[in-house]
Amino acid sequence: MSSQPAPKSGRGTRRGPLWYWGSRLGLSLASVALVVFLLEASVTGIWGTIYYPLPGVQDAAEYLYFTLPERFNPLFHLGEEVEGERRRFHTDKRLHEGDWFFARKQSFSGQRSATGLRVAFMGGSSVQGWPYRGDGVVFAELVGEKLRAAHPDVEIDVINAGVGTYSSFQLVDIADQLELFNPDIVVVYAGHNDQGYYFFHRTFLDTLAPASSAEHFLNRFSFYQGARMLRDRLLENSKPEHLGNSDGVAFIPQDENIQDIGVERYISFVRIQQQYLPQIFRRNLTEVVERLQDEDTSVILASPASNLRDFPPVFSMHFEPISNRKDKRFRALLDEADELMRQAFVDARRMPSIEGNGERMRGADPWGPAPPAEPPPLGSGEAIAACAPALELLRSAEAISDTYALLHFLKGTCLIHSDAEAAHRSFIKARDLSPAMAPFQRASSELTQVVAEVAAATGVPVVDVQAKIAARSELGIPEGRFFVDNIHFSAAGHREVTEALLVELQKRPALVDGPLHRQPDPPAEQTWKSLKLRSQEFTWGLGLTVPGAGMPVVGNDEPASEDEPAASGDDDSAQ
Repeated sequence: MSSQPAPKSGRGTRRGPLWYWGSRLGLSLASVALVVFLLEASVTGIWGTIYYPLPGVQDAAEYLYFTLPERFNPLFHLGEEVEGERRRFHTDKRLHEGDWFFARKQSFSGQRSATGLRVAFMGGSSVQGWPYRGDGVVFAELVGEKLRAAHPDVEIDVINAGVGTYSSFQLVDIADQLELFNPDIVVVYAGHNDQGYYFFHRTFLDTLAPASSAEHFLNRFSFYQGARMLRDRLLENSKPEHLGNSDGVAFIPQDENIQDIGVERYISFVRIQQQYLPQIFRRNLTEVVERLQDEDTSVILASPASNLRDFPPVFSMHFEPISNRKDKRFRALLDEADELMRQAFVDARRMPSIEGNGERMRGADPWGPAPPAEPPPLGSGEAIAACAPALELLRSAEAISDTYALLHFLKGTCLIHSDAEAAHRSFIKARDLSPAMAPFQRASSELTQVVAEVAAATGVPVVDVQAKIAARSELGIPEGRFFVDNIHFSAAGHREVTEALLVELQKRPALVDGPLHRQPDPPAEQTWKSLKLRSQEFTWGLGLTVPGAGMPVVGNDEPASEDEPAASGDDDSAQ
């Protein structure tokens, strides 16, 4: 007797409890994900991206020093039409009038003649020329004068696109602007501001909040940040407004209050910055070069130079773990060595102070570091003997920790009397181990190496500015005669940079063969129209900027009129 198959149930095979509860859990999670997606899409679509930093992040963002110039884009504006003359582009007047000294007052032809040649310079305040406001000092201007004298038949325009505070993030945007002017040669000098403005990068700010917390995860969504912001406003517990000038633009020097976030958090922050900054700088600098390079434009990179001998570290830290007992012993040795050097007048020279925003700085004025009151002659037996006990103390401290910047600066200051090469190495190490923020930053050896690597990878020449200044400095150690502080050039420094750049500039095809094969410039009005359109599409630092901290990015502001009073700011210096 054959068995018959069991009749199939109309409801199908019965599932077990695991499938039952699993399917309902999956449906619940999918429902939650759908609600979050719709909520996030709705909030973003209506109000745009909301960035309301967590408390620890906001603490850091309060010291944001980076938001002022980004409001003024484009950097250059087309001037009024003048009968019988070609129209000219001018720097946005709000960036150089009053206390706002972030770019140079200048102009250049909107449409070159057949024999015209255009040389542009990009970078931060070292290119801009801070603190010198007068003419005839800054290397971009001096290069133009030298080139015009050497090529009297060529009409040479110089564009100084250096802007105080700009790092490689903004230089990508400046490259987009300059490309519309079709320059024949572009010199890029960058690195210092990437070292000093890392609070600008959102990646760093986010590290101040606990990465494992649920709040930190939820804070990635605009709807959650918006809810927090609304809650604080309803409870009248909103975050404090940024201090600023009449336009409400944030301008707060970071270093004055940086310790408010806590030394330990700051040190952790610095360690993260040191790890990833060279990669970010390499990416941005490569992008700048590639956006500028075409058949008509030749790019030159210049390595960042800094004052080694006459600028002590403003911040030092141990990069390796160290016990409180050892740290106490270390600091005692350092303080004793420092005091012995002062008593024997073999301590470091001091740079003169710069008053205000440099309004009184004149290129013709004498400049240089001031020595101690009664210093023994450089390299004398008296100086070597005076340094001996201090060096013994410093070597004992170095055995405890060799990553403290001030230790190596003091060593260099003593070794300069007996071993110039060893002193030079100590000064370099002091610079590289002092990750200070603006306005005291100096580009590290890693960032200088990035410039050389990008030059090699993109096939462009690099000018070693540090080597040029070292060759002109006492004992081959870059010194304060060529700087007004740690990184900004003195009038003598600008002259040295000029000579170093001219050697490479004179090799460029545009100067050797002439600009005969360059594509003709479009009418100035067309360039201006393209510039305004492009200025509304910021490309630099997307995903790393902090739109909620300080002044929002505004790319299409109209330039100030001639009758409008000049803006005023609170700055001490424009980096």
